[in-house]
Amino acid sequence: QEKLDKALAEGPYGRCVFHCDNDVVDHQFTQMTFENGVKASLLMTAFTAGGGRRMHFLGTKGDLTLEEMDNTIYLHKFGKAVEKINISHLSDNGYGHGGGDFCLIQTLYAMLEGTAECATSLDASVESHLIGICAEQSRINSGALVKVHD
Repeated sequence: QEKLDKALAEGPYGRCVFHCDNDVVDHQFTQMTFENGVKASLLMTAFTAGGGRRMHFLGTKGDLTLEEMDNTIYLHKFGKAVEKINISHLSDNGYGHGGGDFCLIQTLYAMLEGTAECATSLDASVESHLIGICAEQSRINSGALVKVHD
């Protein structure tokens, strides 16, 4: 308790976010166009009644929606009934980003023990981080276009 009280009194966690230099994103809309012509948009907002992620993928043969809070994927192939896929067995009851943090840590330990391999390439990991860095650059520069590979 003593360490916690000291951290709140002397460190950044005790400051009021509305009366300091805090500029953490609370809402952002990012549009991306990839070299192969695929377009993507990301809306991130803290202003929701619920929580979790909602992902919607639109394709030429249908669309797919992930409703993280419902542990459900809805697959809608054009001309067919919507398929509802329960994915509750994949989550870890909301622990750290819907279980994603826990899985990352488990995989890291398994890789260090030599019982697992990395699921993605270093190039893909670096590129995904560059996308996030460019989105932040655009945000702090009033929405200016930022190219990942420049």
